[in-house]
Amino acid sequence: METTMTWTNRITLAATLIAGAIALVTYAQALSLPAHFA
Repeated sequence: METTMTWTNRITLAATLIAGAIALVTYAQALSLPAHFA
């Protein structure tokens, strides 16, 4: 049970970190886009 829990936690943590990184990059690009057109 502990092994499955640790694997679930690792997968969940990895997915959260990846999703957060993608969101940050997308947000940064969205903020930088208007600066190029301004």
